[in-house]
Amino acid sequence: MLGDVVISDREENNVHTTTFNFEGFVKNKYFGQNDIGTLKKPFNPFGIVADKQGHVLVADWSNHAIHLLDLSGQFIGFLITDNYGIRGPNALALDKEGHLWIGDTKSTVWVFKYSRRTELPSE
Repeated sequence: MLGDVVISDREENNVHTTTFNFEGFVKNKYFGQNDIGTLKKPFNPFGIVADKQGHVLVADWSNHAIHLLDLSGQFIGFLITDNYGIRGPNALALDKEGHLWIGDTKSTVWVFKYSRRTELPSE
């Protein structure tokens, strides 16, 4: 098994988690949280990264937020929101020391300590 590949598709405004085997098939699709009214603007996925446990972090450019998805691609919560001052996050990376790096449209690089536990960070 080659593992999962996560594709950020801005044209269709969704994030696909795709598992490629010999035939290839779509494992799941994530369309943001528009259906429960938590987003101010349409979901606009830009950057994506996965942690060692398989959780997927998605940079939502339009809503200035980082979505956290579980192993099956289901929404867990917002890891970071516009309350932190991030505007238009478009690049994500995790380093070996446990830092989450976020680049935004203001040419600012943000660095947060990332530790995936069952609870989300408090704001």
